[in-house]
Amino acid sequence: MKGMLALASGHCYNLPTFKITATAALYSELAGVLAGFAFTALMLLATTQARQGEDGGGEFSDAMRILVAAFLSLLLVSVNYAVLAGDPGTDGRTASEEPIVGIGFATAGILVIYAVASTLRAANQLLKAPSQASIDVEASTRHVLAVAFAPTLVLFIYIAVQDYEDFRYRPCHQVTSLDHLGWLLVAIQVVVSWIGYPLIYNLSSRGKMHSLPIGSAALISRVLLTITFSSTISYALVDSYLAPIDTLPPAVPTLCLLVFSLAMLGLVWHLGITGGISKFRSVHHEIRSPDEQRTVPIPVQANYTEPSAAKSIDAVPSDDLHPE
Repeated sequence: MKGMLALASGHCYNLPTFKITATAALYSELAGVLAGFAFTALMLLATTQARQGEDGGGEFSDAMRILVAAFLSLLLVSVNYAVLAGDPGTDGRTASEEPIVGIGFATAGILVIYAVASTLRAANQLLKAPSQASIDVEASTRHVLAVAFAPTLVLFIYIAVQDYEDFRYRPCHQVTSLDHLGWLLVAIQVVVSWIGYPLIYNLSSRGKMHSLPIGSAALISRVLLTITFSSTISYALVDSYLAPIDTLPPAVPTLCLLVFSLAMLGLVWHLGITGGISKFRSVHHEIRSPDEQRTVPIPVQANYTEPSAAKSIDAVPSDDLHPE
């Protein structure tokens, strides 16, 4: 981006490029801290489920699966950035590795926030009368993840691809096909997150969309974890076999952009449907405050006798019931 702006202004010179190795150590520490939080939350949920026994605690199953995926992803990301911090940071190999490692870190961050939303949702389902504030917090977490984080992270991956372009094509280079693809994917993600997500959420909250099959949250977590594993394996292969002065072909950062963008589009669609259905069920089935509770008619059997009536009959002397 800075190279294109300099070229457009007519002042093209060797601009300093971003050194991912200067911040890789900080990214590694951040991923390690987040992994610790994810492990702590996982142990708390496991303890809660153990105390509930077989009759309860199943509401946290999805949250626990997502936390496991987040914990493993953050561990891999922490190791990746720790190794990346040891590279010089000014060669083509490091520039090629930046988007590869970046999609792993972005995916792990998404899993952490998704785990928070799933835990809040499970807590609301466990309570007989969840407060409106708790329901709003869970819904707001989903909204922020779908509307803000998803398009922002797609943009960050594209910025990492621009650092790769600055080294491969030099800082002052013309617009490439990667630039067109990057801006196109960012625009699609913005439209889906800002327009498509509210539409899907509203339709689901009115009961006009079918619910997703059981295990969809587990499927999403497995897909995101697979992306992180693929990122780690790809990084290890590139770091082992690519010469420092070489760069990967443009097909690799293109694949990074496409894979992460498709993952975010699927996640936004999933959040819209599950969040709307959760709101629909809470509106139609939740138990509100005593003043707002609905009166549910209890069916009376034909041979049923009111306890008070039976007691009054027993209290009457038998002589009065059978007069002479």
